[in-house]
Amino acid sequence: MADYLDGLPELPDRPMTLKELGTFYEGYQDDLLERFEPGTKESALRTNKQKRIREGWHAYFFGSIYGQLFGCRDILTIHVREVIDRDALIQWKNGGRIETVNLQLKELVSPRVKRGSESAEVELQKQLNELPDQYPNATDLTVAFYMNYGNVTVTSVTKPDIATGLATLTEPSTS
Repeated sequence: MADYLDGLPELPDRPMTLKELGTFYEGYQDDLLERFEPGTKESALRTNKQKRIREGWHAYFFGSIYGQLFGCRDILTIHVREVIDRDALIQWKNGGRIETVNLQLKELVSPRVKRGSESAEVELQKQLNELPDQYPNATDLTVAFYMNYGNVTVTSVTKPDIATGLATLTEPSTS
């Protein structure tokens, strides 16, 4: 089986604007589709080699929505770089200050993808419950969940004990 990721562009290791990231992913998708042969399992495209690309893609979407909601979309940059307790760093200038969102991405695997897995709502609750243990020292962290294939309607989840200081999505200050 061919490795479809050989020769594809690498995601630059620097802060990028939303426009730059969008352009990168548009070209990446075109290159990938040209290489993909019919009949090949999609799992061939989902390897650890592609983890940073996937994280960047989800950080791009999160940043787009966050920027749109809070009016900082045109000035926002995203640096996809995994460090302790963070997959990406989102920043923008607000007056004389630099605002920052430390972003950790979490995937919810649909039972349609992984047979025998629990419902996405149950999986979400499990991951929420594990956050305080996974990030005991995180005082400024935004955790974003995304669904792998499909969607989920959450009817009831319980907020975990977040005495550790895990952050929630909040509007950036305007002062």
